[in-house]
Amino acid sequence: MKLSKYLEMKEAQGIEKNSHRTYSYVLGYLNTWKELEQITKDDLVSYFNKKEWKAKADSTKNLHIIIMKAYFKDIGKLEVIDWIKRKPLRETISPEQTLTPDDINRLLEVAGNHYDKALIAFLFDAGCRISEAQRIKWKDLQDTTDGIIVSIPTKKTSAGYRKVILPFASQYLKNLKIDVYGKNDDFIFSRAYRTHADRIHKISIESGLDKPFTCHKLRHAAATELVLQGVQEGIIKKKMGWSASSPMIARYTHPNDDSVIQVTLKMQGKKIETMKPTNINQPEKLSITDAAGHLFKIEEENEILKNKMSEMENANKNSAQELNGLRELVFKMLKDKGDELMKVKRPLSEKQADGQYYPEIEEKELQLVATGEQKKRVGVK
Repeated sequence: MKLSKYLEMKEAQGIEKNSHRTYSYVLGYLNTWKELEQITKDDLVSYFNKKEWKAKADSTKNLHIIIMKAYFKDIGKLEVIDWIKRKPLRETISPEQTLTPDDINRLLEVAGNHYDKALIAFLFDAGCRISEAQRIKWKDLQDTTDGIIVSIPTKKTSAGYRKVILPFASQYLKNLKIDVYGKNDDFIFSRAYRTHADRIHKISIESGLDKPFTCHKLRHAAATELVLQGVQEGIIKKKMGWSASSPMIARYTHPNDDSVIQVTLKMQGKKIETMKPTNINQPEKLSITDAAGHLFKIEEENEILKNKMSEMENANKNSAQELNGLRELVFKMLKDKGDELMKVKRPLSEKQADGQYYPEIEEKELQLVATGEQKKRVGVK
């Protein structure tokens, strides 16, 4: 099957846009090396022995293999690639680098507006991907006495979404909705991925935390916190949006040395300290009155800005008028000077023997005047 036809088929199957771009990139690169329909097992052996392939990160290799296997399976030639296995990923993040609830509180403290606070609290509390958060609308939230329940869009379940309760992020979301006057069909986190990444990076620097902090690290922290709280693995997978057979949980959980010691002591029948409950600081409630005051302040600042812009426009108009006046004056002076030069009579510099001057010399004319043995060239420049 031609690559273009295959990509059309995947799009018809409803894969995500990001996944479609990844399929296009991975298979397109392979297709450039050799047309997909003609690739054999021996070809892939050569391909996987290339220096460029060996230089790729293990996670990148696994992603490429998954997509290649999907292609050859869909066209009925799985034997071409079925022999290659994905490499188990090594853990690259230590427990000490994982964000803790105290770290989350520090980040919430540094975040300077309701949007950023709500984003941080939501990603940690829901444990969802930033791409999932960007698809959630206000109408996907259901307020209950125990907190807001959110329906997170997903294509990994037959329902098309998974429900998660947000005990920590609820008030942050309520404040944000009042602050932005959110409507049911509005996206909650409507900004682009790059914008979110830039804002998170800025908050990370201002917080002074000596840990990696990205949108995805909040998901990582959420999964790790669930494990430390002793939540069943099946529940964690359900909340995080993983399939029952997914091995991803191994990458997101990091029991530290203290956890191992506590379990060992428990096995010996010794009393151990219970895990402290997760405690995320809550914001002050934002009222409609607060939002109205905030809106009035914004309108007031906008009015001041409009007045300044109007003053600048008027100043620019005056400057433009002055410049036009000056330009017209210069043109008039040049014209007057030209007219004056045209009218001027230009006599010969020297008087001839008969005591008479020659007639006027018209502009740009060149005449040769001779008197006796003397010759002179006369002209207007």
